[in-house]
Amino acid sequence: MKNLGYEGISRITDGAILNIIQEIDSSPDLTKIIQLIIDIYGETYFLLEPKRRKIVFEYLTESQANELCDYLAIKSSSNVWDSLKRMKLSKERKLKLLEYFNVTADDIILDDTFNDEVPPISVLTPEYNLFTHQELAAQRIKKFIQKPRERVLLHMPTGSGKTRTAMSISCDFIRNQIANRSHQNIIWFADTDELCNQAADEFEKAWNHLGVGETTLYRFFGDNKISLSDINGGFVVAGLQKLNKAIDKMQQEFYKIGKETGLLIFDEAHKSVAETYQHIIKVFQTTGQAALLGLSATPGRSTFNDEENRQFADFYHYNKVTLEVEGYSNPVEYLQEEQYLAKTNYHSIPYSPKDIIISEQDLNLLSQGNEIPSNILNQLGIDTKRNISIFTLANQLCEGSKKIILFACSMANAEALYALLKYQNIRAGLVTSETDSIIRKTVIEEYKTGNIQILVNYGVLTTGFDAPKTNAAIIARPTNSLTLFSQMVGRATRGKRAGGNVESDIYVINDALPGFRNMAEAFNHWDDAWIEED
Repeated sequence: MKNLGYEGISRITDGAILNIIQEIDSSPDLTKIIQLIIDIYGETYFLLEPKRRKIVFEYLTESQANELCDYLAIKSSSNVWDSLKRMKLSKERKLKLLEYFNVTADDIILDDTFNDEVPPISVLTPEYNLFTHQELAAQRIKKFIQKPRERVLLHMPTGSGKTRTAMSISCDFIRNQIANRSHQNIIWFADTDELCNQAADEFEKAWNHLGVGETTLYRFFGDNKISLSDINGGFVVAGLQKLNKAIDKMQQEFYKIGKETGLLIFDEAHKSVAETYQHIIKVFQTTGQAALLGLSATPGRSTFNDEENRQFADFYHYNKVTLEVEGYSNPVEYLQEEQYLAKTNYHSIPYSPKDIIISEQDLNLLSQGNEIPSNILNQLGIDTKRNISIFTLANQLCEGSKKIILFACSMANAEALYALLKYQNIRAGLVTSETDSIIRKTVIEEYKTGNIQILVNYGVLTTGFDAPKTNAAIIARPTNSLTLFSQMVGRATRGKRAGGNVESDIYVINDALPGFRNMAEAFNHWDDAWIEED
């Protein structure tokens, strides 16, 4: 800095600092001035800010300039100072430049401060953006929810961004309520704490990027100490069990919220036609004018019962918005090609149970497409040979560095498989519907961070579970429910462009649901039910 002298100091600080000091001292101390401007701007400023750096280079001696070129590995021209001025500063070169002048800086300064050049054209990517296919679906949804008490279902495959799309719709809805934003509600319904927490966290992230002004997030679920009377405009994540208990005890508050609610969103919408939940929706839509948006990857109630599926479609007024991609009859194929979803490889695990006792009544129920009775699942769960077969597969996948989720068919089955894996020193975790909530949260977090390689579960994790790096699923829980089967498959199908994988592997015990081993086939299974009859 002393090389600059008074002239260089005047240029590098635009003269203002030196001029005012000279008003009180006609011969100011150069050393004091240098220390003063370093205190004001910091040591890195004059080396990393392009305009100032070039001035500093002008005052280097020829020997110093050549030495710096050599130190930075810059091929110098006949004018060594021009070579220094034209150089491009990578992060590594910034580090070496600062080292040469004995100046230190943290990574934030090195990465984000003093870009050498501002390009005339920049491509800007929002931090909470929708892909084109999601945005088109969102636009179609918005036309429905503008109508009072209308109902519509958003149908998107598991892993394709239903929650993100719905949160973008929600933020847009709140932004547009300019006149009554402070006391207008959106109610998000979900039936598990996992789904509720996921929704609350996602809305917070979405509003931080898409919001205008303030809004309030209410976590009305689980053990959270919150009453209906606390809700006064904002985004309400409501646990259905907690809401159902409150509907009779706090009718006046419930009706007040209903009048002030403009949009209802029901996660896992195939559950919304349950009698208790229908009652909640009816109260909201009769006391106010809220539209209803359902979210589902499986827009049907039953794999085999067409009447149940028609009742579900009728509940949503036969309004279904499905992902549509030009040139593709099925969006799953497009999503896999473009790596929004992983390319899914299905594998059958050969096993034929010999000691399973199935009554004639159970056989009749199964032949009619009913869900597999718990007594059969329990028998399968304690079948030693079956468990060894599943364990052997899991062990092989762990050796191949797979990140695996295993769906057990019973509590005993989950515990037995977990015990086998742990006994062989495999990094396994266990969560079931009876696992303490704190322990469950800890185990899931360890799985997400990689401390656990295989997560054994029973009765949970089919929904509200987001671990995009999962690239293998073992479905050891047979089912006649296409909805449940699709949800289990979906835990391992997040694509690379959505933070997941290029490919995933699904291993299905051959006593699982036959005929639906393909996500594209499952996606279109319920289409006929949504054609309104004359």
